[in-house]
Amino acid sequence: AGSIAVAMSSFARVIAVSAPFLLFAEGAYRISRAAIDLPLLTGLYDRAKQHQYLAATSLFEMSLSIGKIGIMVLLFGLLTLAPSPWYTIFLLGALFALLFAQLPKDSSQDE
Repeated sequence: AGSIAVAMSSFARVIAVSAPFLLFAEGAYRISRAAIDLPLLTGLYDRAKQHQYLAATSLFEMSLSIGKIGIMVLLFGLLTLAPSPWYTIFLLGALFALLFAQLPKDSSQDE
C-alpha cells in the first residue's frame, strides 16, 4: 500500500498546478515514503541480526549506492532526449516506487 501511495503522490506532482496541491502531494509523498522505509529497514536489520550483521548491512548499503549510480546514468540518458525533463523524472520515480511492492513479504511479522 505504501508503494502505491508513493507512486500516486509522485504522479500527482506532475499534474500539480497550484501551490496547495503541490504541498499536499509533497506531504503525501513524505508520509507514504516513511510507511515504506520503516518496515523495509526494520526487516532488513532484523534478518541481518540473525546472520552476519556487518555483511548484510554492507551489502545493502553498497546495493543502494550501485542502484543510485545506475539510475543517474539512466536519467542522464533519458533527460538528454526527453522534451520535458521534470515530468520524466517524476513519472520514473512513480514507476520505481512500484518496485517496492515486488519485495517479498516477511512471514515472521505475521505472527
